[in-house]
This record gives sequence, structure tokens and C-alpha cells, in this order.
Amino acid sequence: MHIFSYLTNLNKPMYVQKFLDKVGNGDYRVVVVGNEVLGAEFRRGITWKSNVAQGAKPEPAKVTDELSELALKTIEVLGLDYGGVDIAETKDGYFILEVNPTMSWQGGFKRATGINPPARYIVNYLVSKVKA
Repeated sequence: MHIFSYLTNLNKPMYVQKFLDKVGNGDYRVVVVGNEVLGAEFRRGITWKSNVAQGAKPEPAKVTDELSELALKTIEVLGLDYGGVDIAETKDGYFILEVNPTMSWQGGFKRATGINPPARYIVNYLVSKVKA
């Protein structure tokens, strides 16, 4: 408990996440631009961590209707034009872990999907939005 008290006294934001027993020992990153899902990767962790920078292996993932709906609705609710929506599947259903509008493209998503660079989709979407 001492470390928690120390961190609290630093007066900095602290994020605590409930441990999830994730199906396949990983999670999905679904990339959305506008109202379109570009693709998804499944990040299979070596341990409970499923971050590619922490050693998880990116794999191609099929975007189911449910994953697509969750990702699209999440981007819409947050008022974002694009982002990577990290979604974990558990025995109790899906959980949204994080939405990242500044994700790295070169890591897992490019390797898993072959989409390079996703930035062109973002630029095309934003240009079409400005012209509308």
C-alpha cells in the first residue's frame, strides 16, 4: 500500500484498470477513419500485456459486425475523426480498453493488415470533410 500512497501524493493522474481474463491472451485494435473501419489486428500477448511494444505479436483479425459496431460507435461518441479502438474479449463479452488517436502505424497494424500508410485515409477523409 505504500507505493499507492506515494503515487497519490505525486498529484498526477493515475489510471487503474480491472484485470480482464482476455480470450486468446490478447486484444483487438480496430482502426476507424470517419465512419469506416480500415481493419483490425489481434495483439497476442506473451503475458497479460497485449501491447506490441511490450512483446505482443500482431496477427490479422477478422472484423466482426460486433467489433465494427463497437469501434464505430466509440469513435462517434468521443467525437473523433479517427482512432484505434482497443477492445478485449472476455467470457463476459467485449470491453473497450482504450481509444488512441495518435497510435503508431508502423508496429502491429501495418504488419497484421498490410495497410500502409493509414495516414492517407485520414488525410482523404479530412479533405472530404472540409470540402463538404
